Amino acid sequence: MDYMMLNLFFQILFFQAYGEVGAEHKWEVSVPQPLTGLESSCIVLPCTYDYPDTETHIKSWKGIWYFHPDNVIVYDQDSSKVGNSFKTRTSLPGELNKKNCSLQITDIKQSDKGKYWFRTEMDGYNSYSYNDNKVTISIKAEADPPSLSGVKKEVRAGESVTVSCSVSHSCPPHPPTITWSHNGSITVQSEQQTAGQHQLTSSLTFNAIASDHQKSITCSAQYHGGKKAISSVILNVTYAPVNVTVDPWEPSVLENRSIELRCSAKGNPAVHSYQWRNENGSLHTQGHILTLHNVTRLTQAISCATRNSEGETTSRPVKVNVEYPPEISERSFCTRSHSDTQCTCVVESNPPSGVWWIWDNSDKKSPQMQDGFTTMAVDLLPPDLHQIVCFASNIHGNTTKILHVKKDLLYVYISLGAVCALLLLIILTLIFLGFRKRSRTQQQTCETPSHLNNSKPCGKPFSKGDEDDEDVYGNDEMMQDDDGEIYANTAYGGGEERYDDIYANYKSQ
Repeated sequence: MDYMMLNLFFQILFFQAYGEVGAEHKWEVSVPQPLTGLESSCIVLPCTYDYPDTETHIKSWKGIWYFHPDNVIVYDQDSSKVGNSFKTRTSLPGELNKKNCSLQITDIKQSDKGKYWFRTEMDGYNSYSYNDNKVTISIKAEADPPSLSGVKKEVRAGESVTVSCSVSHSCPPHPPTITWSHNGSITVQSEQQTAGQHQLTSSLTFNAIASDHQKSITCSAQYHGGKKAISSVILNVTYAPVNVTVDPWEPSVLENRSIELRCSAKGNPAVHSYQWRNENGSLHTQGHILTLHNVTRLTQAISCATRNSEGETTSRPVKVNVEYPPEISERSFCTRSHSDTQCTCVVESNPPSGVWWIWDNSDKKSPQMQDGFTTMAVDLLPPDLHQIVCFASNIHGNTTKILHVKKDLLYVYISLGAVCALLLLIILTLIFLGFRKRSRTQQQTCETPSHLNNSKPCGKPFSKGDEDDEDVYGNDEMMQDDDGEIYANTAYGGGEERYDDIYANYKSQ
């Protein structure tokens, strides 16, 4: 593909020089003056030639390049004739039968600088040396820095920026590679210049942000053969304040003391206005330093609003770290069960406090849980205590609170339940014993035989379904036998003895 494009390029050069209608053809050559190459890269010497018209059939074309003044052969189809300093480094990328005599030299050396001329040999026609029109090649040891363009003097954050990086080279088959130090969208285009030079341009497009301010945008070009060159430009980006922070001069302050807060921000142009705020609104303080007097643990969080010509930005709210000695809450308590005493001591302090239990001649450091500035100490202590002291301490002081031990309500409820159950059992037992005593008295009264008469016995009347009564039963029933006689059977029984065979028959006629 590169070869075809290069060939087309040389054909265009030829037609530009010799394509005019009716132009006279003669022995002449067109080469650039002068031509510059980069050491260790390659160089393509553009060349077109012409010769007088002929009706003779030209069988073949041969091109030879020479290096002046020693006329060392630079290129020949017969490589054995090529000078040692040019062997394997030269070629003809064009087509001689189309009057393209361009020469390519790779791995350029400083010894390659000088004058070159071309000779053509046409089988069946003629040969000619164009040594009266030599081309001078110069060699650069280092590449020129890329050319940067398109950067505005000032760019606003969010605005689209396009920076172009251009380099010139003389090696179209292997153009340089251009890279950028900044991310963005990249387009590349190549353009032919005069004197055998080509210009490669890479354009980078991106949206500027605050962090791009004073940042170096670097374009790096690497040439065929390894040479490098770079160019940079510094961006000037304007933006509203960023990185707005509120910082206390000290990490903490003791309650009822004073503290200074500092507001800092970055902006371009510089911040010119500071406004301090809390949850209730703006504070009547200007400038980047705020002094808070008599701070307490209830002091509200503070924020700072900064402004420049590009806009306004507010910091996140900052709560001052207010420290104070421990205070033991009224929520602290102790309860006793049958096996132990459970105590809870709730302490408010900053920094957190250590908590100890003190009773009689003993003390114990309590395990504790932390929730913000609240320390909760919970522990199991001996069961026979009546009062316990909770002792709390931090770097700012200490305090104590006497906790009176109360019985666990659940334990009280269980004890009362047990007492009530015992009283109920005693009552039921007394009622049962009284009933037994009355039953025995009735039994003794009913055992006398003289009581067998027509009157109702002392036992309960006998009825159906009571046949299995083992204590007392009676049958009072009038029945008529086959003779029409009526009789009544009455049986009595009760107590611990049974009377199964006592009957009375009353026969009525």
